Amino acid sequence: MLNGDERKGQPVHVELTSEQVKLVNDWIEDGAYGSVQEVIAHALTRLVEDEIVAGHDQDELRASLRRSREQFDRGEGKPWDVDDFIARGEKRLAERSPTKARA
Repeated sequence: MLNGDERKGQPVHVELTSEQVKLVNDWIEDGAYGSVQEVIAHALTRLVEDEIVAGHDQDELRASLRRSREQFDRGEGKPWDVDDFIARGEKRLAERSPTKARA
């Protein structure tokens, strides 16, 4: 169990092997990550993603990806713009905002 008060941002100390420390330091020195916290956050995110994927049928995931690729190859894909995607998301969030209801 980790012991830290997340409300106060109290640090948690974790022991790493010398090989793990070298990996973390190399990633930071190479510019892949800006801090140890970023490395840990990314590692935890990947663990969560792995758990999600592990909870699904791998054959079904592959079949779904294959169907998507086939649709794209047939020209059935829809182009999209990142800026437009973000703008539409921000608009949807603004529409749900409680401050809008008060206005």
